[in-house]
Amino acid sequence: MTLDELLRVPYERNARGPQALDCWGQVRLARLHLFGRPLLPAFCEVASGDVRAMTKEVVRAASAAGFAPCDPRPGAIATAWRGRTCPHVGIVVDIDGRLRVLDTNVGAGPRLHTLAGFAASFTKVVFYDD
Repeated sequence: MTLDELLRVPYERNARGPQALDCWGQVRLARLHLFGRPLLPAFCEVASGDVRAMTKEVVRAASAAGFAPCDPRPGAIATAWRGRTCPHVGIVVDIDGRLRVLDTNVGAGPRLHTLAGFAASFTKVVFYDD
């Protein structure tokens, strides 16, 4: 699956692909297909709208997989925080030498942001890589 293909997959809550994806599903497939990284857990039991459960699983998965905070770089997961919860994730990609965040959501579907554009809607963004 290419970046262009990921940008054409519509958003759907709790979807893990390939016909539809939520933000976690998109990150999982992007890491696998764009960066050759291991497929992360699906967390199908966590509903997209359950922000507390999603935060718990993001923190647990990052620890179990040996992820560490890092500067933005291709393949890093962008965790988007509002206070103490992580309601959204994206993944850093390189587009013609410029870093962008690929994400998807219910309002806009798949898209690319500048780093600042992605961060603008959240209290903070923390990048993780393995």
